[in-house]
Amino acid sequence: MQVDINTTELFQNKVLEYYSLLWNYREGVYDVTFMEELPKSMIEDMFYDICQEMFHKAPLFQGLDETFLRAVSGIVQVVLYNPDMILCAAGNYAMNMYFILQGEVRVKSKFDAEKTAAIMRAGCIIGEINLFFSYPYTTTMETRTCCQLLMIRKFELFDLFQSYTDVLEVLRDRVAVSF
Repeated sequence: MQVDINTTELFQNKVLEYYSLLWNYREGVYDVTFMEELPKSMIEDMFYDICQEMFHKAPLFQGLDETFLRAVSGIVQVVLYNPDMILCAAGNYAMNMYFILQGEVRVKSKFDAEKTAAIMRAGCIIGEINLFFSYPYTTTMETRTCCQLLMIRKFELFDLFQSYTDVLEVLRDRVAVSF
């Protein structure tokens, strides 16, 4: 049953596309509730496992204590973006880091927004340095395909540092030298 709520056809198509992609992503499973039944420690282990590749590829996280990395995996969110959605807009201040699990992200040229400067695929990191500095994005990035990403919010990471002040100092030194 469709209900007309006076939206544009473009918006209606985007909503339908999103649910179609979500259906395919979840392989026909309507609602994912099985995780609610799992023990908390098992859920934590699953997220830690999901984050392993990101921890190995991101210079910021390499070689850090497992206890801290497990805490970081607890604040990571798995997000799903439709094709042609803006992930980062030029001029906006960066507040998140993304790790691409699946899909492709188009990096637009900062000189000509109609041109593509690069295509980022699974395993690429977006905005790692932005977890420590407040710089605006110099270019716009949008999804080319359906993308599954890991996202770390800057403010959640800094809340975590209240319990890991020693790691914060290590990371500040690392950032000062590397970036």
